[in-house]
Amino acid sequence: MNKYLISGKDFNERHIGKEFYVLTSNGDFQDNVKVFDGLNDVDDGIFFSDLGSLYILIDTNIDNPVIWIRKAVVPDDAVIEIDDRIAKSNKLNTSKKMLMWSNNILCKYILPNRPMALKYIVNQTPELCKLAVQSEGLALQFVMANLQTEEICIDAILQCSYAFQYVAKQTEKLCKTAMTQNGYLLELVKDIFKTEEMCMLALESTPLA
Repeated sequence: MNKYLISGKDFNERHIGKEFYVLTSNGDFQDNVKVFDGLNDVDDGIFFSDLGSLYILIDTNIDNPVIWIRKAVVPDDAVIEIDDRIAKSNKLNTSKKMLMWSNNILCKYILPNRPMALKYIVNQTPELCKLAVQSEGLALQFVMANLQTEEICIDAILQCSYAFQYVAKQTEKLCKTAMTQNGYLLELVKDIFKTEEMCMLALESTPLA
C-alpha cells in the first residue's frame, strides 16, 4: 500500500470507538522522538497503532526494548501519514505510561507475531507461553521452568524440533516427540531414555542420525 496523508478529523471519523496506542523504550523515546504525557506536537511524527498492529511497533532489540505503552488520541487538527497498518501523526494526545510487559491482555495481541518477546513478559501464564511456542518453538527458552508443562514443550518441539534443547525436564514422551521430528537430536536425550526404541525412532525420522 502506498503512503497517504489524512487529517486528524477524517481519521477519527473513520475509526470511531477504536483505541490506539503508542509504544516507547526506556527514557520514553520512540526512535529519536521523546514522548510526553498529554499533547505531543512533533514535526517528525509519532507512530501509533491499534491493538491488532501493535506487534509491528515492537522492537525487541535486547539493548533497547519497548517497555512503555500509552493510549493515544488523535487531535482533529493533526496530520496523519498512513503506511499499510501503521500510522504516524504530527500531533497526539497520550495518556500516562503503563509498563508494557506487565499487561497480559496486550501481550496476547503481540506474541503470535513477536513470540520471542516472551522474554520480556513480567507475569508469564500457561496461555501466553503456549501462544509464543506455537508461533516459534524456540521461544521455549524463555518459558519459566515451572511453566514448562509437557503440553507446552510438545507444542514447541512440533513447531521447531530444536526447541528440545530448551526442555527443562525431559520425559519419555518428550524425547519420543523430538525423535520423530529430528533424529539428530538423539545426542541430547538423557541416557535413561536412550533406549533401543528411542534410537529406532531417531533413525526412522532421520536415517543418517
